[in-house]
Amino acid sequence: EGESMLDDNIAFALMAWNATDLEPRPPLKVAFPYLLPYATYHEARTNWRPLFFAKFFGLAAGQTTSREVLGALIADGVRVMNWTAREWPDY
Repeated sequence: EGESMLDDNIAFALMAWNATDLEPRPPLKVAFPYLLPYATYHEARTNWRPLFFAKFFGLAAGQTTSREVLGALIADGVRVMNWTAREWPDY
């Protein structure tokens, strides 16, 4: 675990980036705006990236296009797009 939520966000974003097989691979500078956490002044800061990585990385692993990744994450109903309605038994 990192020293802070910022460390965790950077580490998990880069782990996902380095593990991807996307082809063509988007330039890293395209991903930079999505690397750091953001919130408006009235939103709580939550460390969501480790949870997302643990829950969804296995579904996206091995996919080689953005369309395949989205298909794997959204298939069989709405897994990711309605993630707040999902009950996580181990959390």
